[in-house]
Amino acid sequence: MRNLRVIDAELKRLREGQANELNILRDEQLIVIRQSLILCVKCSKKSKLSLWTFIQNLWLVPADGYEGSYWDSCEIETCHIACPRCGAENYICTHSQKDKVINLCTSYSFKKEKIFQKVIERKDKN
Repeated sequence: MRNLRVIDAELKRLREGQANELNILRDEQLIVIRQSLILCVKCSKKSKLSLWTFIQNLWLVPADGYEGSYWDSCEIETCHIACPRCGAENYICTHSQKDKVINLCTSYSFKKEKIFQKVIERKDKN
């Protein structure tokens, strides 16, 4: 029978090996996401998602009795992505690949800054 120190060492080795494998798979997953092709509704050309600019719309939350007003992020559906070829802003909510874009941005734990070429914030003054 093995002693506790040997078992602990074996468990640690297995965990480290799993962590390395997980990191490799996560890196591959990000590459595949970034290579996904998205169609521009204006110029009708496809480009890799990694070349697009994500425009995060912000809305002003009014002050209440507890805290002052502040800017908050809008849902991804109400944001835009800018085509790397023609610069046109594509409204995600009405985009022909809306479900694909939303899934790629929300179903995995990658920040938008890792997925897109650039992320900019735009305050909605309405």
